[in-house]
Amino acid sequence: MHVLPDALAPDLAGHAAYARVFQPGQLTLGFIAPLEAYPSAPWPTLADHAALARKVDDLGFAAIWLRDVPFYDPSFGDVGQIIDPLVYAVGSPHRPSGSPSVRRA
Repeated sequence: MHVLPDALAPDLAGHAAYARVFQPGQLTLGFIAPLEAYPSAPWPTLADHAALARKVDDLGFAAIWLRDVPFYDPSFGDVGQIIDPLVYAVGSPHRPSGSPSVRRA
């Protein structure tokens, strides 16, 4: 049986993103981008994503996970948030609380 640790390893405890998502003895929840439904198209509009990301952060969710779907494959059905995850994260006008640049988690 695997026993979960009571605390984060010292080298990870100081890492804000890791500590926010992986909290010993706690369940953390997040969202996966894109933050909108798009049942009629293979890609989202990306409208209001900064406002939606801000709302997710303000409500205390641990993370917004970015999907890496590099190509549009009609048999797969969608392209995630369209944009490369690093470009999407760094280029977002939303800066979560306590973060000077990219998403904490």
